[in-house]
Amino acid sequence: MMRPSILTEKIVRRGRHIFQEYSVDALDLLQAKG
Repeated sequence: MMRPSILTEKIVRRGRHIFQEYSVDALDLLQAKG
């Protein structure tokens, strides 16, 4: 395994942020359709 670096940490944080935005958008779409 690679040792966690600042770069990988940034990628993980960015990935989580993007995932959170997508999940919020999905909820908004479901509520709009409902």
